[in-house]
Amino acid sequence: MTTHNRLIIILSIAAFMAGCSTLTTDSIETAPGPDVVEQPSQSEAVDVPRPRYNSKAEQLFELGNGQLKKDNTKSLALYESAIKADPKMEPAYFNLTKLNLSLENYTEINAVMATAEQNAIDSARLNNIFAMALRQQGKFQDAKN
Repeated sequence: MTTHNRLIIILSIAAFMAGCSTLTTDSIETAPGPDVVEQPSQSEAVDVPRPRYNSKAEQLFELGNGQLKKDNTKSLALYESAIKADPKMEPAYFNLTKLNLSLENYTEINAVMATAEQNAIDSARLNNIFAMALRQQGKFQDAKN
């Protein structure tokens, strides 16, 4: 390999590394605010609110997340209150449905689904969890649709 070829390779690597150092992390989702929030494990699977919701709804949502391991009834009530405070808060619908699913509260899930439809919440993950609830109830045809 000639010196000229080596120089070209070294310059190419240097240019590549310089380009990598300018990559942004804009696509990485983080919780609102300057504090670093520890992300829950996959088994906990709670969602973190985004800043586009009103502050009262976000506060109620966070309180609901905080009660998950302590008091499911409080968590359910806090998620419902977050939805009332901001009917477009999809993460509250998701966590409310997920918690109801773990408790096998199918009647409540159907009510959450109806409220989400009324408020035009269009979310693939919410639709997926609704379908999971229908499958657990043996309503396979409904889950397909």
